[in-house]
Amino acid sequence: MRDLSSELALWPFDGPLDDLLPNRKIVICETYPANAYSTIGLPLAGRGWSKRNPEHRRRYAPTIREWAREQHITVRADLARYIREGFGASSDVEDPFDATIGLFGMIELIQSDRETAPKLLKRILDVEGWMLGFNSR
Repeated sequence: MRDLSSELALWPFDGPLDDLLPNRKIVICETYPANAYSTIGLPLAGRGWSKRNPEHRRRYAPTIREWAREQHITVRADLARYIREGFGASSDVEDPFDATIGLFGMIELIQSDRETAPKLLKRILDVEGWMLGFNSR
């Protein structure tokens, strides 16, 4: 990472996201996909559905696809198929599901005018950092 320091940043430790994105090729941040559920139009997991249940993931495929269309996000055919099929019949595909929802949440956050994080105290940044978009609604 030291060799890539001019290209890579670790948010929020290396500065505010608005400063890092235009100046670094790669910005690494922590996210919490469940934080993006409501942004995409999904209820919180456990509120009548489970991300581990393939049928439940398929049930929300139209919501996810419509959200992407509204955001003018072009979804490749293979990802569109995964979304439509609920990411597969297995209960262990929650990671790709969460990765997709998490990515969509990051895109929405970057395109919006929402704050990426509350004003963080230096003592927090010295130890822990933050999750991108958490508590910013």
